[in-house]
Amino acid sequence: MKLFHEPLLHFVVAGTVLFAAFAWLGDSEEQTKSIEPVRVGDGELKWLTETFKGQWQRPPNGQELQALITELIKEELFAREAREMGLEEHDTIVRRRLAQKLEFLLKDTAKVVEPTVADLRKYYEANLDLFRVAGKASFRQVYFNPDGRKDAAADAADMLERLQAGDAGDVAEFGDRFLLGTEFEDLGEQEATGMLGEELSREIYAARTGSWAGPFKSGYGYHLINVSERNEQGSRPFEEAREAVSAEWLRDRQDEVSRDYIARLREKYGVVYGDEVAKLLSPGPKADVASR
Repeated sequence: MKLFHEPLLHFVVAGTVLFAAFAWLGDSEEQTKSIEPVRVGDGELKWLTETFKGQWQRPPNGQELQALITELIKEELFAREAREMGLEEHDTIVRRRLAQKLEFLLKDTAKVVEPTVADLRKYYEANLDLFRVAGKASFRQVYFNPDGRKDAAADAADMLERLQAGDAGDVAEFGDRFLLGTEFEDLGEQEATGMLGEELSREIYAARTGSWAGPFKSGYGYHLINVSERNEQGSRPFEEAREAVSAEWLRDRQDEVSRDYIARLREKYGVVYGDEVAKLLSPGPKADVASR
């Protein structure tokens, strides 16, 4: 045990410890020099301010802005350390957020290109169905409830003859109470379908204006309809629809940019499918399909 009391051994141990310490400090200094510091500049400040305004409908005050900056720095430091520790691996939430962020960047890239009037007109003419004005109708009805009548259909048919002959008097006195009302102004076809059902709505928008027609059956019972005015479905003029055309054009452009980018990524990284997945996707695109 005298070995532990030898001065030479003490010298060697101390030297080894000091050498290891200096080596560790040197590595730490080199590592620190290579790390990019967290930067918070005018761009980040503007982003924080606009984000706050979007949520609270007002700009942040000085104290709130300081808190936002502090939170941003903490978030960035935590994120960097988490990546250093490999915590993002196999994390569904992180993967989804990164994918969403890249998708937002792609959409912003698409916005850089401004369409010309010629571009918009061409898109408008190729997609007229997207810019149609829904038909509208104004009409009144007489309703016959089968739950309170022996033969509601026959009663409705008899009333139709009287109405067409012009000897029925005030129609408000006839028929049964209908919860949704008896008179409708500028009712859109989609609204009519939601309220009265598809079959009755179709009859309303096919009936001649200015005369009584029916009886038409719905899920409620039987109806006599008199359409006073109807505007047919048609395309909105280009100048009137220009804002909507521009929005649709941009949406299509963003989709196109996204599809092209995804195609390049698939070519760059490749996609490998397992046997069952390949069967599930068949007969889909097989350009990059492989199994293992």
